[in-house]
Amino acid sequence: MTLKPNLLADMTITPVSAYPQPVSGIVKTQLRHALSSRETLKAAEKVMQEKSGDMREAVLSYVAKLEAAKNSGDAGLLFAQAHEIRGLAANAGLVSAGRIADGLCRYLDEAGRREATVDRAVTSLFVDAVSRASHATDDATKLGDTVARELNALAARKLAG
Repeated sequence: MTLKPNLLADMTITPVSAYPQPVSGIVKTQLRHALSSRETLKAAEKVMQEKSGDMREAVLSYVAKLEAAKNSGDAGLLFAQAHEIRGLAANAGLVSAGRIADGLCRYLDEAGRREATVDRAVTSLFVDAVSRASHATDDATKLGDTVARELNALAARKLAG
């Protein structure tokens, strides 16, 4: 949708402070204390642990879609799947997969900004690394940071060249 310039000039921006607050100051303070209590934090940790298997399955489904998108040449589709992985992976106990997916997102985003050609070999390396990290055991995960750094360096060299 394209807005005409004169419509933009007529728009007013309402500051957030001008909106009515959903709760009073006292209730806000009570909520802040309740949400930061040890009991609440323990309950949240318990829920995250109980749901980690579900989150892992969700990440693996995004990884499967990322792998399917690898050969499509569709940078937007690759970015969408990698973005989902990077946002959810750490909560699923797949920190390395999330870091590598973040590198892929950054590479694709920067290539788009520069209007540079996305190198399929680079994206393929990222996708394969995300896949391996998402299926890795704890010992293999230790290498994830190194893999992420090396792939990010490769992406930077490709963008610079």
